[in-house]
Amino acid sequence: MNFIITCERCEEYFDQDERTPLILPDCGHTFCESCVAELLGEEEKACPTCGSEITHEDPREFMKNQKILDLIQKNTNIPHEIENQVMCPRHYDKVIEYFCKNCTQTVCVKCMFDDHNGHELLQVDEMTNVLKQNVYDLQKMLVNATRLNEENRKLIEQVKDELSKLKQQQMQNIDKGFMELMKKLEDKKQEIMLEFEKRYKKEEQKFMTKTSLVDTNSEEIKGIEKIFNELLQFINNNPDAKFLQKASDVTTFLHKSFTDLDIITKNQIAQKSEIYIHPSFKPLTLNVKKAIEIVSKFEMLPLNAMPTSREKSTSRTRGSRREGLRGPGMYMDEARSTEEQEYGGHPRHPSSRSNLKNSVRSNAGPKGGYPAISKRMPKNKMHNSYRDPTDLETDDWESRTKPMNKLRKHGGPYPQQTMIHAFGDNAEFLSYNVEDQIWEQNKYDNNSNYSGSLKYMSAASSPDGKIYLTGGCLISTGDPVNVCYEVSAIKASKNQSKKKMLNRRYAHCSVFLNGYVYVIGGFNNKDAEDVSPNTTNSCECFSPYENSWSEVCPIAQSRAFAAAATIMNQYIYLFGGFQGFNILNTIERYDCMSDHWLTLHLKLPAASAKLGAVAINNDEILILGGLNLSLKKRQKSVMKLSLSGKKWTSLNDMKIGKTFNCSAFYYDNYVYSIGGNEKDICERYDLENDFWEPIPSYSEITSLKDFQTWCMALV
Repeated sequence: MNFIITCERCEEYFDQDERTPLILPDCGHTFCESCVAELLGEEEKACPTCGSEITHEDPREFMKNQKILDLIQKNTNIPHEIENQVMCPRHYDKVIEYFCKNCTQTVCVKCMFDDHNGHELLQVDEMTNVLKQNVYDLQKMLVNATRLNEENRKLIEQVKDELSKLKQQQMQNIDKGFMELMKKLEDKKQEIMLEFEKRYKKEEQKFMTKTSLVDTNSEEIKGIEKIFNELLQFINNNPDAKFLQKASDVTTFLHKSFTDLDIITKNQIAQKSEIYIHPSFKPLTLNVKKAIEIVSKFEMLPLNAMPTSREKSTSRTRGSRREGLRGPGMYMDEARSTEEQEYGGHPRHPSSRSNLKNSVRSNAGPKGGYPAISKRMPKNKMHNSYRDPTDLETDDWESRTKPMNKLRKHGGPYPQQTMIHAFGDNAEFLSYNVEDQIWEQNKYDNNSNYSGSLKYMSAASSPDGKIYLTGGCLISTGDPVNVCYEVSAIKASKNQSKKKMLNRRYAHCSVFLNGYVYVIGGFNNKDAEDVSPNTTNSCECFSPYENSWSEVCPIAQSRAFAAAATIMNQYIYLFGGFQGFNILNTIERYDCMSDHWLTLHLKLPAASAKLGAVAINNDEILILGGLNLSLKKRQKSVMKLSLSGKKWTSLNDMKIGKTFNCSAFYYDNYVYSIGGNEKDICERYDLENDFWEPIPSYSEITSLKDFQTWCMALV
């Protein structure tokens, strides 16, 4: 059954069953029986159309709208051809025939004259055709958009395949280029090796000639010795008279033997002066610095930008691409002497890992546990009114340092001066001028990446005046970090971030060795009272040139707050430290050429952590202070380790017990001990005269105490 007339409240069609049209007695508006029942159930009963109050509560008092019921009955009998006509909801007896474009609604004839007079009207069929055409147009656009989308999808797949092929070709081109480069390098290597092979072979031939001369002399000596033994036997077994009967023969033999041996002896002395290796045959190091600079500038060129064979030929004509053994980028530096190549019974490895990494061995000065020395500090600089420090009490010791302390706050940098810079968990850093004996307090540059938010960092300095700060833990949370900062000695107030370490750590050791920064061990747990310490055995090295970190061989025993010193630009010696809650007395040695740690049989005289270690030459390392197993008292002992002799020697104690965190340094025959004690005493050890003397303390310019959470570096 088709319903035509709708209820104004629910907009459902009236019928003769559940939705019978009922007239409200109070206002005369008509609603379906279902809506009337809902209205009577509401708390505030009112007509939805006019708002009049409904006073009757019994539905039986509501009359049915007979006019609508008759209309419904008529519509039931509409012929099939007009049953699809829609009646006007306002004028129940009128059919909707028009569409008002101004009001965008359907209207009947009566509505047209009453409410839409003068509006733009269209027949229902006409307007329907327009809308249907729009729908069909939309359908076409959907089909077209779908088609284009699929075409683009296929095109993307094709382009991706093409890009993959181009990538593969690009990788092949790179491989081909580097294979060609490696072949050229290998050819050059063979050429150099062949040339040196010829040189050494020629020298060997010279010694072979001398060997044949030695063999000839040996035969002559043996001949003389044989006759001499026979003569000696004849003398012992016969009377003197019989011996004298042979006097003529004996005299002839002795004369000839003396003459021959004299000639042989003179020849041997002359030959001995010629039996040596000429300095030119000492091992040389390949300088690949320029080659590395060229490699760093490699770039890919379009095919049409590649030089032609004619251009290459012209280039070779203008300047040979193959330099001699001593040409640019391929000259040789003399290696260390034989005595330097062997140390403590451990020869250098012929295949050096550092030779692969480094472009050239620097000749600017010794690298390792102590920096290059450009100027010597006068030995008597502080000795004018000085008496033996062992006679001074602690208070007297402190008072002696004050007159010498030329202090300055927020001063400028000291170009080309030897400085000790201290960095820590403070917005300012401290600097000590070693030669002028001046402390100063400086603020970090506004453009610096680090400005004092970390503690327990480690510092290592390079021969070119750079300081590398690594690791540490946040003073706010205690969490370990893996940061790395580079500080220039020219302007220590400014630093910049470098590539981060592979592992987070603090209280670790760091040294600069053979062109690399090595970081060793440390803690990797959160620095908090309720967190157990966790030491790590991981080690890694940083290449300042490549700004990259790489793993190296781990130490045998994990440790933190250990001490490290470098020897001969090849070895790192690692002493003591914490392992969890325990303190170690072991010593490990790292060989940067073989990338290997070795645990030495030699041990510290006593287990110690937070100790200081400085190398004073290629054979001796000083161990200063530290904490022992009792953890109650800082040590003031100083021990000297002889690596070749494998023995310890006690030296004069420091004036006060100290602990160290990168705060002991060797410079110009003095060992400097900075902070590390509750009285902020700083002192230095005179190696020549074997005594400690006070130096100015930082306590006059800052309230910071003992520098336990700071790190320092000498540049």
